[in-house]
Parts: sequence; structure tokens; C-alpha cells
Amino acid sequence: YTVNTSFTAVEGNMFRIDLVLDGNPIPVDFTWSFNGVELLTSSEITFGIDFIEFSSLSTSNAGNYSVTATNTAGSGSGEFSLVIFYAPMYTVNTSFTAVEGNMYRIDLVLDGNPLPVDFTWSFNGVGLLTSSEI
Repeated sequence: YTVNTSFTAVEGNMFRIDLVLDGNPIPVDFTWSFNGVELLTSSEITFGIDFIEFSSLSTSNAGNYSVTATNTAGSGSGEFSLVIFYAPMYTVNTSFTAVEGNMYRIDLVLDGNPLPVDFTWSFNGVGLLTSSEI
């Protein structure tokens, strides 16, 4: 197999990787694996001896893939990693009780790939601060 070592794709998109297969005789048996566990065809992932296709990528698809093909002369394999880009997400406690005049700190957990470099705080739909003002 000939394959790039790393691919980057965006969450929610369809994604297909075609491989270049060589062998004499042409291999007829193959196995795909994801992070070392054999893959099974599903409604989200289909594959053949020389391709793998994702109908709609999710972050759970990120990882290491390998395919091994076998013919009467032996076996060969190809490996690649798949990185999934996804929109920023915040995790925060959504309910607070505050006392007027007291200072409070609200901690947010930010996730995204790549990590966001720009953000805006708003209150009741009105922008307060942007990342360049902090």
C-alpha cells in the first residue's frame, strides 16, 4: 500500500481516502483496523481493499488506521492517522446564584480543534469584550 501518514478533515463532512494497492497476484483478503481494533462496516464507515469512506466525520473517528492485505505471496500493510477539526465548545455550569456587590469567577472549559484564537463575551446578546480587548 502507498498512503500518506496523516490526514486532517472537518467534523460533519464526508471523507474518503483512496489507497494505491500493488501486489502479484492482486491481494484478495484485507483487514482494516482503528487504534488496533478490527473495523466493521457500518452506516457511518464503509471500506474496501483500497479505500475507506466516512459518511459524516465525528471526533470519535480521530485516531490511527491501518489496513493489511494478503495474497498467496504474503501480506502488506499501510497506516495513517486521521485528525478531526471541530468547532469550539464551552462547558460551564449554566446556573449561578450571586449576591450583588460580590465578585464572582466563572470558569469555562474550552475545547476545539484547532483551539480558538478569537472570542467575544456578551450579556443578553450585547457584546462586552473581545479577545483583543482583554
